[in-house]
Amino acid sequence: MHSWSQALTLSSASAWDEVFTGLHGASRISVSDHDAPWTGRLEWQQSKGYGLALCSGGQEVARRDTRHIRSDPRGTYELLVPLAGAAWVEQGTSSAEIRPGSMVLCDIDRPMTFAHDDGFLSIAFIMSGQDVAVRSPIAARGSHMLSGARGLGRVVRQLATTLHDEREQLSETTFDIACDRLLDLVCLAAEGGDDTAPTGQRATVEAAIRRHIRRHACDRDLDVAGTARAL
Repeated sequence: MHSWSQALTLSSASAWDEVFTGLHGASRISVSDHDAPWTGRLEWQQSKGYGLALCSGGQEVARRDTRHIRSDPRGTYELLVPLAGAAWVEQGTSSAEIRPGSMVLCDIDRPMTFAHDDGFLSIAFIMSGQDVAVRSPIAARGSHMLSGARGLGRVVRQLATTLHDEREQLSETTFDIACDRLLDLVCLAAEGGDDTAPTGQRATVEAAIRRHIRRHACDRDLDVAGTARAL
C-alpha cells in the first residue's frame, strides 16, 4: 500500500467521529448511542490535489454549520457516490435523498447536513474548490444532483469506483492525472452534459468515451475538449 493510502476499521463511534471530521472537515456528529457497538470502515487516498475515500458505518447525522466552517475552512468540494443504502443531503435551499444511481456534488465550505442509514456505503471524491471554479463556474455555484445511472454520470460513477478499486496499482502522479480527468467529467456533468439523445445513441457515445479515456488515461494533455475532438 502506498504511504499516501490508508485503511481503517473503527470499533467506536467516538473514534469514527475523529477520523470522519479529519477527512471531511469539522462537523457535529450525532448517533443514537455513542457507547453502542460500532463498526466503521474507511479507506482513502490523499494526494496534494485530490482525495478519494470509501466510507461505511452506522446510522449518523453530520452537520457542518457556519461555526465549523470558520474554524476549519477546507476550500474543497466533494462528489458523493453511493454504492449501497441511502443518505439524505441538505445544502442551502436544496435537499435530496441519494442512493446507488444518483450522486451529489457539494461545496464543503457551505453549511450542510448529511445523514445516512446503517447500510450506507459510498465513495467521496474530494477536490479543490479553486480547481472546480476554474473549470466550471456553473459547477462551483452550489450543490448539484447528478444521475449516475446513465450517460456521462454513469461514466463518472464508474471512473470513481475504478479509481478506488485500483488504488494499490497507481502511483501518486498517476492518481492525480486520473483525478484530473474525473474532475473534468464531473464539471461537465454538473453543467448538464447528459443530453436527451436516444438511449442507443447515448450508449454508443458513452462506450466511445470510456474506450478513449482507458487508452489515454495517463496522457498529461488529455482533457474534455481533446476527448470531444478525438470522438
